[in-house]
Amino acid sequence: MSAESRSFEHVKLEGRNVGATMVARRGGCPGESLGCCCINIYISNNIQGVNNSILVGSKVKMGDPGVCFSMKDVKFDRGFRQGKKRDKKIKGFDIARYLWGYNISMRDAASLDLVDWLQKRPEWSIMGGKDHFLVAGRITWDFRRLSDSNSDWGNKLLFLPAAKNMSMLVVESSPWNANDFGIPYPTYFHPAKDAEVFSWQDRMRKLERKWLFCFAGAPRPGNSKSIRGQIINQCKESKVCKLLECGQTAESKCHSPGSIMQMFQSSLFCLQPQGDSYTRRSAFDAMLAGCIPVFFHPASAYTQYTWHLPKNYSAFSVLISENDVRKKNVSIEERLNQISPEKVKEMREVVISMIPRLIYADPRSKLETLKDAFDVAVAAVTSRVTKLRRDIIEGRKDDNFIEELSWKYALLDEGQREIGPHEWDPFFEIPKDGSAESDSSSAEAAKNSWKNEQGQNT
Repeated sequence: MSAESRSFEHVKLEGRNVGATMVARRGGCPGESLGCCCINIYISNNIQGVNNSILVGSKVKMGDPGVCFSMKDVKFDRGFRQGKKRDKKIKGFDIARYLWGYNISMRDAASLDLVDWLQKRPEWSIMGGKDHFLVAGRITWDFRRLSDSNSDWGNKLLFLPAAKNMSMLVVESSPWNANDFGIPYPTYFHPAKDAEVFSWQDRMRKLERKWLFCFAGAPRPGNSKSIRGQIINQCKESKVCKLLECGQTAESKCHSPGSIMQMFQSSLFCLQPQGDSYTRRSAFDAMLAGCIPVFFHPASAYTQYTWHLPKNYSAFSVLISENDVRKKNVSIEERLNQISPEKVKEMREVVISMIPRLIYADPRSKLETLKDAFDVAVAAVTSRVTKLRRDIIEGRKDDNFIEELSWKYALLDEGQREIGPHEWDPFFEIPKDGSAESDSSSAEAAKNSWKNEQGQNT
């Protein structure tokens, strides 16, 4: 960055995944002034691609490594501070590089710079940031450090007042906070046109599925609340369960997409217990394979991906309470065998019909009639901003809103505002210390998120 002009051309977000390049030119939108950029999108690291369906006057191309966000001729004002170590250069908006081995000042620096710059943009002043959204390819706990202790995990981006106004799109959201929303994990399938999706769906319908259920994952011996050990034992003892044990050994096939998808495609049900956090990418790989997911906690899917999944969860999945497995030693095989073949067929068809909404299309093209996960998310954000704008204009404010019960509001039908007791209340009880975590594992889960990146299905 030039100290005189305070402008830049590229912010490079380095990462392990194949990323995307997005170019946004100032003044590219009809009716916009030259001092205004067309879009208000901010990208964290680990994004698979950027869909070009809303980038008017801009372009997208796949690239490697990471994400390169190019803003032609867009100038930063003096809001971007120059740290001594950064030496007049923007290091990027990413988080992953500073999560391990850095103090909180270094971990928070990019977040503080970002919100400082955003608040000085003319676009921000229109709605105070409530019409902005930020996309992050990580779980929310990476951005919700609970204290200013160096030993605590992550940064504090989502606790900053300005960030609370934005909508945060993450692969795992918090049940107790209102401004972050779950979006599907990227899978291995990125179609370029509708025909590829239809062909895939037809293939999933015709597959022979010889296993009643399957599980791909590793035990969590250090987590007393994990039921993975019981699941692995039940699968080993069953003649109708396929097990793919994960580990760091060379023999492990968990890092082989082909092995994982082949197992999911040959199974009726795919078990999806919590991993290091509530969610798993494996759930989306399973549904892509036409395999009916079996969840053990509603935060693994139902309260997370309300934009993308049907609210009638029993139409496409099975919920078996963790406590039933942990304390009552419920047989998963027996529970699944109680579902009739006709019902299984209906559920599988619902899963297969959901596939377009759960995948990210190839960003170098655009699906003709189908809406992919990106389209669904953008439509939902647009609807949310429209409602917020209408409420501001009409002076309407919901004084009865309880943020710590955010997960309940996400389940309400259109037009509903009132919440009450729910069958899932025991799953989301907040501890007496008010830390907004149902157990102490959330912070530890975030620390282990790097392991998830190395072995997505573990």
